[in-house]
Amino acid sequence: MSQRRACVASGIARSTLRYCHKQSDDSGVIQFMQTYMATNPRHGFGLLYASALHQNHPWGKTVLWRVYCQLHLNLPRRGKKRLPARIPARVKGIALNHIQPGKPTQNAYVERFNRTYRTEVLDCYVFDSLQEVRDITEDWLHRYNHHRPHEALGSVPPVEYRVTKFPNLYF
Repeated sequence: MSQRRACVASGIARSTLRYCHKQSDDSGVIQFMQTYMATNPRHGFGLLYASALHQNHPWGKTVLWRVYCQLHLNLPRRGKKRLPARIPARVKGIALNHIQPGKPTQNAYVERFNRTYRTEVLDCYVFDSLQEVRDITEDWLHRYNHHRPHEALGSVPPVEYRVTKFPNLYF
C-alpha cells in the first residue's frame, strides 16, 4: 500500500507522518533571562519580552514564553494582605490627604509609580539603614529610567524616548 493511501485509510495527515522535531539551542535565551531576572526580580514576562524586543534579540514570543515557563520564573499570585493597625499620623505632624471619593484617577501617575516602587524595591529588600535605602533606590531609579521599557512610551525607556522625541531638550 502506498504512503498516501495508508494515511487516508488511517486518517493521518501526510505532513504529520513526515514531521521531524528539531532540537533548538536555548542557551542564549536562558542566559538572557537569568541575567535579566537577577537584575529585575519582580519583573514579569511582559517586561522581559519588551526588554528582549528593545535589545533586538532574535527570539520570538513563543520561544521566550516556553523557556520562561521551563525555568519556573512565573511570579506567585498575590494573596490578600491584611492592613496593619494605623498609627495616628498626628504624632509626627503628618496629615493624611486621601483621594476624594468617586475620583479614583485623581492621582493616577503618582499612585502607579508608588506601587511599582513598593513592589520592586520596598517589598524585595530588608534594609539595615536609611543610606542603604537611598543607594538601592538610586540604582533602581537609574534602571527604571534608562533600561526599563515603558508601555505608555511604546515599550521604550523614558530617557531614550526623550532623546528621540525631543533631541534639543536638556535637563
